[in-house]
Amino acid sequence: GTWLHEAHLTGLAPGTTYHYRAGASGSLTPDRTFTTGPALSARTSFRFAAYGDSRTDDAARASVRSAVQARQPAFSVDSGDLVEDGSNQSLWDEWFTTMEPLLATSPFVSIVGNHEVNSPRFYQQFALPRRGDAADGETYASWDYGNVHFLSLNTEIAYGAGSAQYQWMEADLAR
Repeated sequence: GTWLHEAHLTGLAPGTTYHYRAGASGSLTPDRTFTTGPALSARTSFRFAAYGDSRTDDAARASVRSAVQARQPAFSVDSGDLVEDGSNQSLWDEWFTTMEPLLATSPFVSIVGNHEVNSPRFYQQFALPRRGDAADGETYASWDYGNVHFLSLNTEIAYGAGSAQYQWMEADLAR
């Protein structure tokens, strides 16, 4: 009974608040908003949240979500282990039910943890930053927010010196 959809928004202006509603068959969410990041050259401060390993305690997850939400971050980063078993959709459904109040208004990015077991289901849940046209383009990536460059790396695949991920990281940071 779970439906997963991904929408790509283009042509959005930096530092702009947009309204949206999502749904199907006449059932729509309330009006939601999100704000795009500053221009890439902007030297402006921003707040983001970083957290992780919420996999087995929904009450603690809700508490973290509330604390993050109260601080109104520009976006959130999860370091992985969102659920106990990444191949189990019911655990994802519970995670999204708990996290929805934050995710509905604040961009979110995550990297796969060992409990997601690099499951294709993890990648189906999120529209993650992509590494160009690489077939595994969401397993690790980088993105810019204002004048800050972020990397998300995957410790569940080879990452040591000489690995494809390591070589990509070096080239990305050199740029």
